[in-house]
Amino acid sequence: MRLKFKVIGVSYNENGEPIYASKDFIRNSRNFGVPQNRPRTYIIGFDRERFCPELLGLLPTQLPREREQRIYTDLNDLLERNVEAKYYMASGYLETLKRHRERQESKGNGFGYRVVNGVGITSPIANTLLATGGSGKERNLIYDPREGIAGMEIKGKKTPLNDEGIRVMTPNEWGKLQGFINYAFLDENGVEGFSFPEGIPNEQKYKQFGNSVTIPAIEEIAKLMAECFAILCRDTG
Repeated sequence: MRLKFKVIGVSYNENGEPIYASKDFIRNSRNFGVPQNRPRTYIIGFDRERFCPELLGLLPTQLPREREQRIYTDLNDLLERNVEAKYYMASGYLETLKRHRERQESKGNGFGYRVVNGVGITSPIANTLLATGGSGKERNLIYDPREGIAGMEIKGKKTPLNDEGIRVMTPNEWGKLQGFINYAFLDENGVEGFSFPEGIPNEQKYKQFGNSVTIPAIEEIAKLMAECFAILCRDTG
């Protein structure tokens, strides 16, 4: 049965049945200029009743797989320096994460915290940012040792800061990984135009970024859509 929409990535066999592979709709942010492993499904369709069959037949057959412009070489390019001490993990919490990971590994699972730029990782990339915030942060821990951090006591943390130089990413770093900060809203002079309303707590910022699409990826999808509309809106006389 033919779909009502012409879907990019779907063809038909001789019986008129749709042929497609789910992987043909999955694109990863890491291939679109940002160092984040973020596979997501993108589907583009055009109404067969609105556009003529001849022009629909001229449309591209697949979604963009990558973009030429790399915004960052790897995760190290976007990490901030001298972040506030509050972003460093409490020693007790880090030990809790270690025990949790050990339990999961003993069961054959891959769950648990990850230090994404640890020693020996030459071209680090982030794991998927999540709207839940917590697990997204714990699987994207940063090795960022600094003098004076270890043992520091921070209000709201039950134990002193860890002595391994491990911290969570900042909301700004998440914003860079999604293309909001240092990319999409820069003006012609390179001045940053993105900001949250005053008073928005960090946890809400993490959730907003984690729940978003990656702008450089969706930008390439939008370019394809523009090309498609240019074809579909031709004057066929």
